[in-house]
Amino acid sequence: MTTKRPTSILHTGSAPLAARLLRAAIIEPWESVDQVIESIERDSALLGDPTREGTGAWHLRHIVEVFRLHARTVMAGAGDPAAAATLPPPEASIPDAAEWSPRLARDELLADVETFCAWLAAQSDDTLSEAFNYGRRVDVMTMLSVMLQHITWHAAAVHYWRKWKASPG
Repeated sequence: MTTKRPTSILHTGSAPLAARLLRAAIIEPWESVDQVIESIERDSALLGDPTREGTGAWHLRHIVEVFRLHARTVMAGAGDPAAAATLPPPEASIPDAAEWSPRLARDELLADVETFCAWLAAQSDDTLSEAFNYGRRVDVMTMLSVMLQHITWHAAAVHYWRKWKASPG
């Protein structure tokens, strides 16, 4: 016996809540990107090289890249390629290690989330519930859930990288 899983915990009427949750995953004082950034503010080298997969810095950079990929795909999938083009391409978050900083990655992520949330607020319920292809049939609300989970998952990876890999003892 298999249980049919719902496509999303969010529905079209919860778009404002979803936007607040996306922002909160970045700016809340606990269990957020900001908490991780503040914990390493004095020594961002503790996160490692942002171009080396698996380091704390890589996970933080990856949050920005994948958020951009998802947001651009969602906007285009919802029929608004012009809005999608207002976000930088995912690879724009890959400066060399000398130019990269955790604060810069956080600021870029928050700016991208704000752009996406402004777009989200302007969409009709029909747009939010219309399915489009992104590996499989999904809608905007399903992707919002995925985007939120992705930020949270990788922010935790940054935290544990610092705790287990970069801390002495």
